[in-house]
Amino acid sequence: MGDVQGQSKTFAPSIAEFVTEARSRQELISLKAKPRLPAPRYFPGPLAPFQVRQQKRLSENSHLPVLFENVNSDQWRKLSMERKVPAGAKWIASLGIVYGPEQKQQEHNHE
Repeated sequence: MGDVQGQSKTFAPSIAEFVTEARSRQELISLKAKPRLPAPRYFPGPLAPFQVRQQKRLSENSHLPVLFENVNSDQWRKLSMERKVPAGAKWIASLGIVYGPEQKQQEHNHE
């Protein structure tokens, strides 16, 4: 039928050529018939991935004082330029919260 690449169009294939082509085709058929791994499935949890990150950031910074909330990038830049945030303060963009630096234990020993 002319389906085999490189096959002579004027002569029938030899038995060896025919067997080689049959084996190669059978190999392809067998590969296609093999069971495949199922496509990966996503099983959503109770929180979306961005909410998981937000919860992580909230817990990481829960020991710090909250200075400002709902702060976007422009507001953070303005607060920083106007020096309205103390040194060591940090803005968590995913939360929109500006946290103050860690409160150090101040000793009130007057001798």
